[in-house]
Amino acid sequence: MGQVCNPLNGQCESQPVMLMFQDGVSGYDATVDTFIHAGSPTANNAAATVLICDGAPPAADERHVLLRFDNIFGNNIDQIPPGSTIQSATLTVMITNASASGAALYRMTQAWLDTNNWNTFGGNGIQPGTECEAAADVSSFLNATGSHTIDVTASLVSWSSGQPKNGSVL
Repeated sequence: MGQVCNPLNGQCESQPVMLMFQDGVSGYDATVDTFIHAGSPTANNAAATVLICDGAPPAADERHVLLRFDNIFGNNIDQIPPGSTIQSATLTVMITNASASGAALYRMTQAWLDTNNWNTFGGNGIQPGTECEAAADVSSFLNATGSHTIDVTASLVSWSSGQPKNGSVL
């Protein structure tokens, strides 16, 4: 919350503040992303510019996308102060090849690097209740091409309250 003060009477009130984090915009450059692939279990996809989330378990073509926005919480003017009340948060993604079954977004409970691969996570990718939360924050989306806005308020509320900021997995 920001403060808006009336110069005539000196009274101040809190006002919501909107922040946007997009890699390469307004000096923000701390997005970390990759994908892991059952069919290439030792591949390092850190430099991939297209992230692929596809395949049904336990198929050899199963892929998981890992996404994290580092340094969004802190005490600088362009960060969310820890403990802030998060009223709403969204993530916008562009889908170029839709999946009939869609996807789900889970909060990661395990720390990860963009150089990690399928085998890093026990040879079976990322499993709900093990490397990520057991329940998805968002389910059944990404089943059509185009730009999609995903409500990630629950994730940011958790991180603002002090939970580990390990990002998300699709």
